[in-house]
Amino acid sequence: MKRVLAVLLMVAPVFAVAAEEAAAKAPAEPDFAYSAFQVSFSPQIQIVGKQVPIRGLKLNCFAGDSDRVWGADLGLMSREGEMRGLQANFGNYVDGKLLGAQIGVVNGTKDLTGLAIGAANWWEGGTLHGAAIGLANITGEAVGAQIGLFNYAKKMTGAQVGLFNVIADKKIPFYPILNITW
Repeated sequence: MKRVLAVLLMVAPVFAVAAEEAAAKAPAEPDFAYSAFQVSFSPQIQIVGKQVPIRGLKLNCFAGDSDRVWGADLGLMSREGEMRGLQANFGNYVDGKLLGAQIGVVNGTKDLTGLAIGAANWWEGGTLHGAAIGLANITGEAVGAQIGLFNYAKKMTGAQVGLFNVIADKKIPFYPILNITW
């Protein structure tokens, strides 16, 4: 028993040093702080900083910019890094993924899963999984539907309904009224 205890006393400091080194190399624990409410007058004048996630309501008196919003984003103009929920502004843009709905005069994102309603819905080079309803709908890749006067997709699985419908990767890319591809 004395030998086991002596071995443990000799080995324990080695494990303690290894544990300290591993803790020093490990990334800091993520900050789980968030705000349930945000008011923005401009991207530089906001109640909480851009990097603080919003989980609740974000109001943009003129323009707002946040890294992540889960909830509702309402006002004149807004830009997000990631959005889950409803983004309803005169102008909407999400740098990354949007899961939910965009309603505005001009909507844009890199990746939308959900619904967009606006005069112009633009995801050139981006993806749309869902539906876009507007005067002009432009996307890189679409899975779902585009409904508007002018619809354009580089690649699509689904249907376009409108006056001018273009799916660039089809043999015959232009069809008026209805353009379908599977």
